[in-house]
Amino acid sequence: MSASFFETLKRQCARRRRCSFSGRLLLGAGAVALLGLLVLPRPGYALRFRISEDFVADLDTTVTYAAAWRLKRQHAGLLKKFNGDDGNRNFKRYDMTSNRFTMVSEADLQYGDFGTFVRAKGFYDFAYSGHNSHDSPVTNNNGPLNGGPLADNRDFTRAVKRRYGEDVELLDAYAYGLFRPAGHLLMLRAGRQVISWGESRFIPGVSSTQSPIDATQLNVPGVEIKEVLIPVAQIYGQIDLVDNLALATYYQWEWRQTRLDEAGAYFGGADYLDDGGYHYLVSAPAPATIFATIDRVQDDEPRDDGQWGIAVRYLAEALNHTEFGAYFINYHDKGPQIIGQLGGGAAVVDWTTLGLPPETAAELARADTSSYFFRFADHVQLYGLSVATNTGQTSFGGEVSYRRHLPVQLRDAGNVIGYSYHDADALQAQAGMVHRFGPSVVAESTTLTTEAGLNQLYGVGARDLLNDQFAWGYTAALNFEYFKILPGLDLNVPITFRHHVSGVSSVSGTFAEGRNSASVRMDFTYRYTLKFGIGYTEFVGGTKRNALLDRGFLSSSLKYAL
Repeated sequence: MSASFFETLKRQCARRRRCSFSGRLLLGAGAVALLGLLVLPRPGYALRFRISEDFVADLDTTVTYAAAWRLKRQHAGLLKKFNGDDGNRNFKRYDMTSNRFTMVSEADLQYGDFGTFVRAKGFYDFAYSGHNSHDSPVTNNNGPLNGGPLADNRDFTRAVKRRYGEDVELLDAYAYGLFRPAGHLLMLRAGRQVISWGESRFIPGVSSTQSPIDATQLNVPGVEIKEVLIPVAQIYGQIDLVDNLALATYYQWEWRQTRLDEAGAYFGGADYLDDGGYHYLVSAPAPATIFATIDRVQDDEPRDDGQWGIAVRYLAEALNHTEFGAYFINYHDKGPQIIGQLGGGAAVVDWTTLGLPPETAAELARADTSSYFFRFADHVQLYGLSVATNTGQTSFGGEVSYRRHLPVQLRDAGNVIGYSYHDADALQAQAGMVHRFGPSVVAESTTLTTEAGLNQLYGVGARDLLNDQFAWGYTAALNFEYFKILPGLDLNVPITFRHHVSGVSSVSGTFAEGRNSASVRMDFTYRYTLKFGIGYTEFVGGTKRNALLDRGFLSSSLKYAL
């Protein structure tokens, strides 16, 4: 972020627009078409209807077609992981992994200093509408041989079809208003919305505790960030206290979890996760085709209330207009802990009748009576600091956060699934920059964006942890811009590399050594309304830690703003 926050706050409020605490203008545009009203086009909105001097309605609709194909063969080593092979087996080389139409519509009704904003989304993906290529019924966690919900081994579960096949969803829906108590500027929003504090660009930081993400959208060609962040019902307010000092706070009355890639989806790396995860398989040493299933039971979710935060930002004009921020957030974890429970009842199957050794039969019987469920930690606390500044053509930003009561995964040989947890504290630091180069022999304009980060765990010994106490990594992105290569046609070539350098972090979603990726894309834009892109993404690392190693894919998208 930059010093633009305070300038933007005053400028947008003066124009009776909403005010963003982060310094970025809030996403929003849209309204319902009203017959006979004057249509006024403007940058950022497809349509504007001015009903009166104070009453304005905006409408923005985008239609996207996305296609993707798997280009790599299935890796034999990954297929041996029978609790992580279903998504891999469902798509053979050259299968389409996305064949999708999406529509996103936004409506913004503004009357003076008040308004409402609504965003909705609908999509249909033909790649998930029919049968898949699964060829191993015995290792299909959700297949009929393992007591799963599927009647046909080559079908997708209902959860996968809902998350990837077709859906209509209301995203943002909130009311907003601008007030001027005692000469101060106060902005309030109430309803489902996204809040993002801090200075993170690629690495989940302060903002990851405020809004869950929809991971099922991350690899969809042409998707935008507004389709990835999941809005949460809350009330949010910000006020300028004195010149260059602002306060913001929020209270959430709805908890929503992060949507993980489903079991059986192309990017699903675990066959027992999220809404489509029903069973965890445990095999006999020999023959390896005999499985017991550990069934999933009711998840342990936190209450909707109890999540809140407060932030202060200060603009130091004497320090090159540098912004400083301080944050406190009390949140419920958006990602799950996987808890295994040892059963004590009678096994569903009499394993001794299969001619197995007694110790093997006993192990399978124990698994047969066990269960697992998701637990989401509540009342995790985060303390954070951030800084952002500009110098010349370069902007810098960074943040430091400290989390208390964060559950981390332990080694547990006695647990049939192997998951148990303990509360710990975690320190995380990250810093990034954006530098814009001028014209060169390579491109008319080039932008370099980088961010590096690390985290360190406290309160649990390294020998007790399943993962590491310390981990770090970075992401670097180059974007080459070419203007008017043909009349009205511009070209962007973004190249991104994510490198998890060392350690598998105990803070989920941050760093995992060996899970690296690289992508290159060409995006053509015609007169700001029609966009076409084509690109390739490669996953790099070893099969031990990178479940997506063989999931390299070619993608393309066509997007039109109505």
